[in-house]
Amino acid sequence: MVRILLQQVRRDRLTLPIWIAGTVLLLTVAAQAVVSEYGDAEGRAGILSVALATPALLALRGIPNGDSLGSAVHFQSFAFLAVTIGLMNVFLATRHGRADEQSGRRELVQATPVSRLAPPLATLVLGLIANGLFAVLATGGYLSAGLDAGGAILSAVALALLGLAFLGVTMIAGELTATSRAANGAGVVLVLGAYALRAAGDALGRADIPNLTLEPAWPSFVSPIGWGQHTMAFTVDDWAPVGWIAALAAVSIVVALVVHARRELGASLLPE
Repeated sequence: MVRILLQQVRRDRLTLPIWIAGTVLLLTVAAQAVVSEYGDAEGRAGILSVALATPALLALRGIPNGDSLGSAVHFQSFAFLAVTIGLMNVFLATRHGRADEQSGRRELVQATPVSRLAPPLATLVLGLIANGLFAVLATGGYLSAGLDAGGAILSAVALALLGLAFLGVTMIAGELTATSRAANGAGVVLVLGAYALRAAGDALGRADIPNLTLEPAWPSFVSPIGWGQHTMAFTVDDWAPVGWIAALAAVSIVVALVVHARRELGASLLPE
């Protein structure tokens, strides 16, 4: 498995660093932009009051929780960062999964004396490394904007686990579908669907403008991205939703590995 992992790392020596560095840069710029654009507490309160009165802004951004700088950063950036890290993992899972089977590379690997589960396990390890590195760099990005360490770690870990959850569900999609295009399409739809559910829940939620808080509607609670938002990083710092995301990641990865162990190489559970 180690040699397969090294081969996957070599193939992704440019792609993954670009994804990780680009997302961390986006996070850092967004956090620092909030510091300059939202102004002091009074200015942030005015902007967030307008956002809470505008469902379209809530759908695009997320959930504020008070007039603190951390609340504005979480509101402004978490949802679209979750989409970015989700897409990175969707393409990672397909590139080393269904795409390898479609091109014949997986068949060549399986012709050697390796375990049937070695390739997907190598992909899983690569995903753990990539998302772990992202979490470390993302924490540094938040800290560079002057945010507190507890919220920075929580937000970065939640984003990294969301990446692993989408890695797992896309691995399942790769077992079900016959082509890499279909697997990528299914993964992208799942990421955007999670964002859409969160957007609908936030837009339909009940706003408390005097306290600058929002109680989302039920769609937000069935979205992994919505779970990540409910950590309320930098304000409440609730770690409970992180457990829900971790459970989704673990279950989806186990299901993908079980199906892969039973599926014939090159076959799919759904017709092309």
